[in-house]
Amino acid sequence: MKSFKSIIIQRIKLINTIAAALILVCGCNGYERNENQGEEASKALYILNEGSMGENNASLSCLNLESGNLSEDLYAPINGTPLGDVANDIIVTEKYIIIAINASNIIEFCSHNGKHIAGIEAVPACRKLAVDPAEKNLFVTSWANGGEVVKLDLENFSVKARVKVGYEPEGIAYYNGRLYVANSGGNAYLGDHGYEKSISVVDAASMREIKRVDTGMMNLYGAFVQNDKYPQYLLVNACGDYGANPAGSFIFDCENERLVESFNFPSTYAAVHEGIFYTMGSNYDWASNSFNWYIKTININASGSAQGSASVSISDGIISDELTGTIKSLISPYGIHIDNQGKVYLTDAVDYKNRGLLYRFDKEGRFIDKQIAGVCPGHFAEK
Repeated sequence: MKSFKSIIIQRIKLINTIAAALILVCGCNGYERNENQGEEASKALYILNEGSMGENNASLSCLNLESGNLSEDLYAPINGTPLGDVANDIIVTEKYIIIAINASNIIEFCSHNGKHIAGIEAVPACRKLAVDPAEKNLFVTSWANGGEVVKLDLENFSVKARVKVGYEPEGIAYYNGRLYVANSGGNAYLGDHGYEKSISVVDAASMREIKRVDTGMMNLYGAFVQNDKYPQYLLVNACGDYGANPAGSFIFDCENERLVESFNFPSTYAAVHEGIFYTMGSNYDWASNSFNWYIKTININASGSAQGSASVSISDGIISDELTGTIKSLISPYGIHIDNQGKVYLTDAVDYKNRGLLYRFDKEGRFIDKQIAGVCPGHFAEK
């Protein structure tokens, strides 16, 4: 039998084994099931629903940004099969929607309307995705083989190279010919190794690990978001060890390969818009047997030069009291995204078993609507 502590760790690590499920059947709470399946959209927001471990119920929802209609599952109806078991990351290129399906050990490639194109099984335990600016190569972090990054050719879907990094690598970003990889050591609670504190720096062309930067913060898992206005800066979450070393987060400067500033609050889920990070973070308080939530806005004040002259300012809340209040009211906050027009999207995983909810706000943080998404809606990509 799993210990209570291991269950809590799995909850934080987004493995969907829950110690005590909250009973909620979304279809019985006044929400309309959306039947806009497969609606074409020139501007779309894809919501990747992770699904529950072992249930093979990951799915891909699509919000038409022009009509506001949500296709509850874009993939299964057109392909006649579910997406897979535990979807972990999504990116959209000019040609493809690319999805890492962790428990199924598949990198899925489909068209923008959800039609299957290819599936690659050469990257087991796949986690997070990045592409180079030319969209010729895909880079995938994997927990297999002691922790590695795999480079795939986007022309023929073949493996070009692999490089060893730290244990259980998570977030990955491309900047100026190099890859920056967050090592978590996420399986440390099993006792095989310790938690990681480093970011691996990898030459993307040769796939050689150049160095590891010691961040001084433990278990780099969760948000790993590249700034849209100043892409040399990353927001990185650090889960800690769920004990003596608490969760936190920091800003990392890829140009100078150093930390700019660290914070004593977690940024478990985060979005970025026009240079500003918006974060929702949680850590577990063993004394009160509950999760503490931190809702923050992190503003990068940078000259745009490569000299690392950025400063950081932090404020509580996100955009409006209404939006911040909604976050506080969610049962299980699971994702945040801000689209190119400044509209804000929140997801609630509710009980991690039934379908979750998608909340939509305008750019001033005023509530628009909420709709039903899939099970554990947690990742976003925009076309």
